[in-house]
Amino acid sequence: MGHPHIMLGRSVSIEKNVDMDIGALIFQKLKEKERSIAWLAKRLDCDDSNLRKMLKGTRYINTDLLLNISIVLEEDLFASYSKRLAEIVEGRIDQQIRSH
Repeated sequence: MGHPHIMLGRSVSIEKNVDMDIGALIFQKLKEKERSIAWLAKRLDCDDSNLRKMLKGTRYINTDLLLNISIVLEEDLFASYSKRLAEIVEGRIDQQIRSH
């Protein structure tokens, strides 16, 4: 007996320009909390210069690291991605409504 296959009625296009600078968001949260990269690095048990280089201008971050930074900062940094996802989905729905 074969495995059932799921067929999608339409292909899903991947958003190429999500335009999220997660590093800038983390720096902003640190500034709001009057904390430094050195403070964050110490709590993450990593080198502050490496952390600074990694976050500077980065649009991609390991989810485990993002979770740990969120915990240390007591901020839901994933919420920014969720908000952007909602904006993209709403934009697609609005576009579909206008095209019909």
